[in-house]
Amino acid sequence: MSRHAVLSGALPLGALSLLLACATGSDPPADGPGGGSAGGADDGGGAGGSDGGTGGVGTGGGGGQISVGGGGGAGGGEVCDPGTKSCDGECVPTDDPAFGCAVIASCDPCPSPANGDVGCIAGACGIVSCDPGFYDCDSVLANGCESSVSCAPVVLASGTTSPSYLSIDADTVYWSDQTGNGGIWKVAKTGGAKIALASDQLGARGTAVDATHLYWGNSGFLTYEVRSVPKLGGASFSVAAGSGSAFQIALDDDFVFATDYNLGSVLSMPKTGGAASALATEPAYGPQGLAIDDTSIYFANYAAGTVSTVAKTGGAVTVLSSGENYPLGVVVDDTNVFWTNYYGETIRRVPKSGGLATDLATAQSTPLDIAADLDHVYWTTGDAIMKAPKIGGAATAVASGLAMPTSLQVDATHVFFTTFQGGQVMKVAK
Repeated sequence: MSRHAVLSGALPLGALSLLLACATGSDPPADGPGGGSAGGADDGGGAGGSDGGTGGVGTGGGGGQISVGGGGGAGGGEVCDPGTKSCDGECVPTDDPAFGCAVIASCDPCPSPANGDVGCIAGACGIVSCDPGFYDCDSVLANGCESSVSCAPVVLASGTTSPSYLSIDADTVYWSDQTGNGGIWKVAKTGGAKIALASDQLGARGTAVDATHLYWGNSGFLTYEVRSVPKLGGASFSVAAGSGSAFQIALDDDFVFATDYNLGSVLSMPKTGGAASALATEPAYGPQGLAIDDTSIYFANYAAGTVSTVAKTGGAVTVLSSGENYPLGVVVDDTNVFWTNYYGETIRRVPKSGGLATDLATAQSTPLDIAADLDHVYWTTGDAIMKAPKIGGAATAVASGLAMPTSLQVDATHVFFTTFQGGQVMKVAK
């Protein structure tokens, strides 16, 4: 089958019951194969090349834009915006598999995988989905979705006591270990040695990543601290601290948001450090699950049995659904809010603008965390990873026989998750 798809990410979110105790794009390189002589700094021209060639990657004005150089020694030329590259004298998107994604040296289309769809993953060609009944168990584009049997989970890391809240970026999995030796860890998505980013972080809870840093919340007895550390390693620093708790974490460009289940509030604090402010204060303790979009925060209060929203700048809280039975994990897409009901054993959704809340799945044993991609919602149960179509349909197991999976995230091809009792960080093909 010959199909192309451009991948769009979805924001997933972790949640863990008290009963148990942000795709990086590929920036255009500074230099590249040229065609024509180099343009000046003010016209963003590409590096010089042979006569008649097509211009390559320029380092000139406009912050290192890509220049389509003139032929026969002419410098400068048409300038490609960031996120595009030169192909046959035209600027094309670097997230389009029809032009080889972000690989500057080639404009050939990505090969179409057998039994699946190709797209751009972290700037390179990759399998973004498989046809029904087929699975990509080895992440090898050349053999496509090679298996007609669901893939076995793969252990990426083990040996931390209670791996809990998990985050991912294009290449790496990050997680907190909230008990035992307590710490913040990372491992490559492909596996390998796990690396400690911070130690002595007993009570570490939710995690979130941006382009350069990992953030997490430490919750002690009626006190909290939100900390950050460079993803490549280095000294961690305190973002904010105070009374209460910092359970789940979410990020935008400027702020860290956190749920405080002890004092019943939703917090906001500058990523660079500073005092936290309460955007919402609930009539009952218990805010836990947390998700954000461009303008709003969505959160679940397990004690109040509500799923609510408030503006990132604060203001009135709007209850989207009430009477829920211990809502925990929350995730959003463009139009809906999805959540898990731990005691209610359901997966639910409601429009972000308000309306009737409906079940996506029932009879799900103690669901905790939830994540979403373009078409499906994924969640943990007491011993399995499950999924169901966002528009409704049968729930199916992605992996089963697990030792209390607790937190999960998804990318284009895999579900990544922690097992609280198994002490492992794992992945399984979607």
